[in-house]
Amino acid sequence: MNFYKTLSKFSLNSNSKVVLFGKDYEPKTNEEKKWDHLYEKISTIIWVSYRSNFPPILETIYTNDQGWGCAIRTGQMMFSQALLFTLLGRDFSPQKCNNQEELKIYKKILSYFLDYPSSCYSIHNICSYASENFNYKIGKWFGPTSIVQTLKYLYEQKHSDQLRIYVSVEPDIYLDKISKSEKFVPIFFCISTRLGMNSLNTIYAEQLKELFTFPQFMGFVGGKPMSSYYFVGCTGNQLLYLDPHYTQTVVQTSNEGDFNFESYIPKGISQININRIDPSMTLGFLCKSEQEYENFLERANIFIEKYQGKQIFSIHKNSPNFDFDDFIEF
Repeated sequence: MNFYKTLSKFSLNSNSKVVLFGKDYEPKTNEEKKWDHLYEKISTIIWVSYRSNFPPILETIYTNDQGWGCAIRTGQMMFSQALLFTLLGRDFSPQKCNNQEELKIYKKILSYFLDYPSSCYSIHNICSYASENFNYKIGKWFGPTSIVQTLKYLYEQKHSDQLRIYVSVEPDIYLDKISKSEKFVPIFFCISTRLGMNSLNTIYAEQLKELFTFPQFMGFVGGKPMSSYYFVGCTGNQLLYLDPHYTQTVVQTSNEGDFNFESYIPKGISQININRIDPSMTLGFLCKSEQEYENFLERANIFIEKYQGKQIFSIHKNSPNFDFDDFIEF
């Protein structure tokens, strides 16, 4: 089944260009199929939404996360996408894949996020860690920084050999804090920032759109007050995002652990004017190879020089000579 054909059509100017994960998409001349290539690409993104009827979280009565779990879901989306790109590449499509080994890896990635206590990055384990370490009360809203900190910790306990994750609560990257290894290990940067007081400061709008042209950019977790979205692209002043605010029944698994992955295929894409988003967000950048890492640093330095003094984030060779308790990295 071609799931991308079920994607809801969104209104785009016929001359508009869409940028998605660092790649440009131009409208086709055929009006009927103008954006089919874009819809097909969107359908390969892992979509994580609210779920119902999962086992209770810890000792609570919560068996669904409707109304409070959206930031958890968007964090799961960005992190699962980073794992997908790392292990299977940016061109992988579960709908078109005939390689059983690759499909097995894809389903293995999804299995980490299933809504069961046994799944590494399940809502159960996320809430458990956050309640123990952040005084988080289950059923309350997560912030974008808290979710990436939590996922970082859970990842460190299970799969730290596949990916290095650099998490910072400040919009700064300190290169000397990146762990060294003889063989290059992919790096996933999660950079939290606030670009304004109560709303996005307009001086950052063009910068934020420009980040989508970076091949390493994984989008960002952000949204509106008390509503979190996963932003993956832009067109003009419109940001494209996946919306977790749809409740689906928990995925059932067989005795062998197999399951149907159709509910993780996006059924639509939403858009919002960039000036309407909340200023608090966590940016993601993935460098799979040493070449991608060097290219990221080169692009970032040009970007920082261009917006000198008002740039969204900064890169420093060395970290400050004082204890930076809020900096988390491994």
